[in-house]
Amino acid sequence: MVTAAVQTPVLDALSTHYARVWTGRGDARWLRHAWQTLAVLGEVPPDVPAWGDGAVDARLRLAVLARLSDRFNLVLEGEEPEVVDITEGPFAVDGADVLAWMREHDVRPLHELLAEVSDPDLEPEPEPAALDLTDVEFCIDQLSDDVLRTLFTVRPFDALFVELAGQRYERVRDIHGCGDWTEAEDLVGYPLAPRVVRALRSFESESIRAGREWLREETERIAPG
Repeated sequence: MVTAAVQTPVLDALSTHYARVWTGRGDARWLRHAWQTLAVLGEVPPDVPAWGDGAVDARLRLAVLARLSDRFNLVLEGEEPEVVDITEGPFAVDGADVLAWMREHDVRPLHELLAEVSDPDLEPEPEPAALDLTDVEFCIDQLSDDVLRTLFTVRPFDALFVELAGQRYERVRDIHGCGDWTEAEDLVGYPLAPRVVRALRSFESESIRAGREWLREETERIAPG
């Protein structure tokens, strides 16, 4: 009996938005692959909840993965990362729901921190009309090490490096002289085709070496040993 593939419409839409629309540097295919890796372990649901309980938490965890992808690519490009705004785009969550998540997880909103710095004796101000993007970054930071520790534990360093570098395998193909690859091999996505993996492992450049070193430092910092 053939088992029907699990449909993940929210994950698909958010992966595309976070990877391509927001940062413009990631690959939605890798984001879905990384999420599904965590889903197999039971760390996240197969699809991101469209609303309700867990909607904010799931988007933040996907944003952690998007930021890892973005930072890896930025090491190659020498630019600064963007913050994924989970209150914008398809299946966006309301800022009030993000603030509620912050209260539940003891994450202080920016307006409170600024008020405390200006005058510690003042009464806390009411909730702002709009969520500051810095607040979203605070939330992503809160979950980042937990999400990445699981990913780094289940994906050995070499495999994860190749997967992240695989976001650019079309460019590597052109530089590497693999002109006989077929279009189907280019679009196979994840898991990467063996031929793509071999090319990525053998390809060397200054930026690729910088990306490998950055990822190694991150894995040793978050999941030592």
